[in-house]
Amino acid sequence: MESQYPGIEIKLSEGSVDQVKEWLRSKCIDVGIIIPPDKDFDTLPLIKDQLIVLMHSSHPLSQKETISIPDLQGEDILIGKCGYEVQIHALFNEYNLTPKVRF
Repeated sequence: MESQYPGIEIKLSEGSVDQVKEWLRSKCIDVGIIIPPDKDFDTLPLIKDQLIVLMHSSHPLSQKETISIPDLQGEDILIGKCGYEVQIHALFNEYNLTPKVRF
């Protein structure tokens, strides 16, 4: 690639979703990869990710083939801090529900 585009330097940076957004705003980077939704930037889908619910096999919902967001209302939920928090809350908001985030 360097031979086709001499003078272009590629640097990779890793940070949280909020850091990537700030780098884009301050023009420290030209392109960032984040988890949508985001109304502040023009976005193009890179991949479609599937959210998965994990639970113990004895949980009543484990017998269902598909679990909907309303099925999770009132259930204690653990959400990892890897950028999906906004997306999960947005899914619950579509049903006018609030996730019961325990951790």
